[in-house]
Amino acid sequence: ILASDKATGGLVVIVLKRDQADDEAFGQLCRYMGWVADNMEQPEFVPVAGIIIAAEITPKLKAAAKTNPNVRLVEYGVKLELSPKGGTRQ
Repeated sequence: ILASDKATGGLVVIVLKRDQADDEAFGQLCRYMGWVADNMEQPEFVPVAGIIIAAEITPKLKAAAKTNPNVRLVEYGVKLELSPKGGTRQ
């Protein structure tokens, strides 16, 4: 996903992972960020930012992300609740 940051006007690359995200996701995000930096107009002095969103962030990914202050990591959770409505079943 390519988005823009309201605060800076800069571009933000968002990578969504269905399950666990490892340091390979960091490499993928950095490639995308590099392409955006080379090919899309960006406000002066505003670096391309990146976000990895996954159900689980591994220690390897946390370590890799520390090398780039423009990358954020976000974990998500899904909660499913069922509540019966209508008639009863016998």
